[in-house]
Amino acid sequence: MLILRKGLPMGASLSGRKGPLDYLACRFRQRKPLPLFYDELRSALYLDDCMTGVCLLWAQEATGSYHFGGPQRVSLYDIGQYLIDTRSYDPACLLRASRFEEREGLPRLDNVPLNAQRAYAVTGFTPCAWP
Repeated sequence: MLILRKGLPMGASLSGRKGPLDYLACRFRQRKPLPLFYDELRSALYLDDCMTGVCLLWAQEATGSYHFGGPQRVSLYDIGQYLIDTRSYDPACLLRASRFEEREGLPRLDNVPLNAQRAYAVTGFTPCAWP
């Protein structure tokens, strides 16, 4: 049995409304201010790289549990800044925030990047850094 925990998938969703980039871009297009946390880190992973990793693990007939994410830590704020820089959205829409400022939602985790070194070793494949 193969169990895979993936990083934050980065790329356009099939519907154009469901992925992290889709959500942020939608808010920025509508010129809605969006606070994004700089102190909450993830393992962002291009969708193509995610599929490559899954296929390679499957081809190796790997069993057990694996983490598969990008090789660097990325904050949600970094992702928002990338969109602002590359798509000409209004920079005033991106608000830099700390997870400690969140008062209305559920408690926030600070660091949830994945250590994917084991999967990289088994597959011989390291995903591209994002962005």
